[in-house]
Amino acid sequence: MIVASVVPATPPPADVGFPVSLPDIALGAEIFAARCTDCHGINGAGDGPLVASGQVQNAGNFTDPASPRGQRPTEWFATVTNGRIENLMPPWANALTEAERWAVSYYTYTMHYTPEQLALGRDVYTRECAACHGDTGLGDGPDAQFVRDGVPSLLDQEAMALLSDRVIYNYINEGAGDPVNGMPAYADTLTEEERWAAAAYARALSFDKPEAIGAARQPDSDPAATPEVGGIDVSGTTVTLAGRVTNGTAGFSVPADLLLTAFVFDETGTPQQFETTVGTDGAYALEEIPFSSAYTYVVTAAYRDRVFGTQFIGGDALAETPLDITLYELTEDASVLSINAVVTQVNATANGLEIAQVFQFTNAGDRAYTTSQTTPDGRPVGVVIQLPPGAFVPGFTESNRYAFIPENFTVVDTAPVLPGEGHLIQLIYLIDYTGSAIIEQPLNYALEGTARLLVRPPEMRVVGGDQFPAMAQETIGQNVYAAYGADLSLAAGETLRFELSGRGGASTIAGGDTAVIPSDSLPLIVIAVIVGEVLLVGGLLYWYTRRRRQFAGIKEAASPEQAADIDDLVQQLAMLDADFEAGKIAQDAYERQRAALKKQLTRLMSAVAGRED
Repeated sequence: MIVASVVPATPPPADVGFPVSLPDIALGAEIFAARCTDCHGINGAGDGPLVASGQVQNAGNFTDPASPRGQRPTEWFATVTNGRIENLMPPWANALTEAERWAVSYYTYTMHYTPEQLALGRDVYTRECAACHGDTGLGDGPDAQFVRDGVPSLLDQEAMALLSDRVIYNYINEGAGDPVNGMPAYADTLTEEERWAAAAYARALSFDKPEAIGAARQPDSDPAATPEVGGIDVSGTTVTLAGRVTNGTAGFSVPADLLLTAFVFDETGTPQQFETTVGTDGAYALEEIPFSSAYTYVVTAAYRDRVFGTQFIGGDALAETPLDITLYELTEDASVLSINAVVTQVNATANGLEIAQVFQFTNAGDRAYTTSQTTPDGRPVGVVIQLPPGAFVPGFTESNRYAFIPENFTVVDTAPVLPGEGHLIQLIYLIDYTGSAIIEQPLNYALEGTARLLVRPPEMRVVGGDQFPAMAQETIGQNVYAAYGADLSLAAGETLRFELSGRGGASTIAGGDTAVIPSDSLPLIVIAVIVGEVLLVGGLLYWYTRRRRQFAGIKEAASPEQAADIDDLVQQLAMLDADFEAGKIAQDAYERQRAALKKQLTRLMSAVAGRED
């Protein structure tokens, strides 16, 4: 039974997407000390008390430069904002302002910097960089007037938030801009240690109170600021989290005294932990759990090297959310899986095809489907989707869940497929198109259900054979599509296939006399709408596709680091476009970030090509 008085939470203001003033590193240090050390440790080495006790794993070692160097600050900030639930890191979006999250993001991003490195970086910067970049990084040094393209300000927060330390290092290593009057390359004149030190110091110039970088601070010891019971104020309403644990696999039961762990993420973002064991009938109850509508709750059980549990539940939703947990034994038998719906939405642009797909899987067994194989970064391999030859995936909306194996044109879903539940996979990929194409997609699992194909512009010629016979045109949102589809029964190993030719007329927008999809057309309309929201219709990836072709020759002349940076920037542009189309980012922030990314890409391309682009 849950007893609580729920007060609706006030939504926080929308994020701008980059710091609007110099990030305060001293403030970041204070936030880190007060809210993060239980897991990450005082010095950020990932050795906090919750890690030492085994309650939290994989907290990350911020003193190791390998991870932050390869990530953009915007990615680091996204982790702080959204959390990493799989590692029991809570989201901070509602607990901290955007400025506070940027402060603690940059504080942790730079924890691997050392005083000795920054001192060396200052010496290198003063000797080699200040003449153009200026003493404070504003780009106003005495020699800046001779630089053909101008000298960017290192205090430009929007630009710096999009540059990883590795990209800054590569600029120092290989130069940037015009080969004669641009930034020179220092690969032959500075040691690797000096180049990394200069990159760190350049980053530090963009901060307020950079002297606080790496400063270890003890958490506030004021008893009034640190309530009892692990930092949660228990003076208010409490709840009892109760439910039942069952084993959904026939012939198996719930282990006696199975340990259950409830995690309560309070307004500070610090996870508090409460434990109990199941009774003989699988029932459990965790009493006197602190309650707030702003808290987040989850109850988990570790079983068969997998974690099963409830959803992550906001305090305002506890009263109506079941807290039961179903465990499953595991299977690698793919025959239990079937695809019972697939929707393919094709948008033709001047230079390629943008394809979005939604697969709906069903597990007919009573065990969770997963495999003992792992992705290159160690995640378990579950469902594997084979893409048409030549397909390229620019990114994922759930990057922690999926992996793209470009060599085999495959996408790996790391989430297990639970019995009896609809398991959705959503993908976006690109295929080159010059006026005709045969799209063939091998199926690794049986398809027993409806296959739909939606094509825009609807005037394109589509030959779908028995798999995709023509249907009436359909309207999704403001766009009109030619529709094709049928109920299919294909065995694992068979192929979905259709042919496209021509480009049709202008993209059709629904008008007053255009039929809208009837409510009883096919049960997949909900899935089709999901695809419509995800797909970047109207040429949203046009710039990406066109540039990808133009970049091919230049990338051949680029170093591996430059080629990786080009791919990274192009992918950022595509995903930024996707976020804007999905309404996740305001137009002014989108335009600023897109301009900054294109400027970086132009500079990098010019450095590789030795010319103005």
